[in-house]
Amino acid sequence: MKLRIWKDNKGVTLIALVITIVILLILAGIAVGSTVGERGTISQSREANEQAEKESIVQKIQADALVEKEKKNRSLTYDEFIEVVEEGNYGTINGDILTTSSGYEINLSELYQGE
Repeated sequence: MKLRIWKDNKGVTLIALVITIVILLILAGIAVGSTVGERGTISQSREANEQAEKESIVQKIQADALVEKEKKNRSLTYDEFIEVVEEGNYGTINGDILTTSSGYEINLSELYQGE
């Protein structure tokens, strides 16, 4: 009799194990999707890092322009502002666009409006 009860319990345990594995696979799929997906945690942190790097460059440019403005004791012209950016070696300037070594593009005419 004990042998027969054990066989019945084995079947129920196997079904419970299969259901548990299926649930774990579903949860793992959701976790991987939310981490790696298009709007996942990794891509959001990458975007935040890129934005922080770009803002850091903008702040350095603004600080350099402010120092130059204080040296001259007057507001900088746009050409003088461009010279300050060129001297800072932040990247290459093509027209009004600064392309940094990291590949970020900064519109210098928009940045100059704060002067």
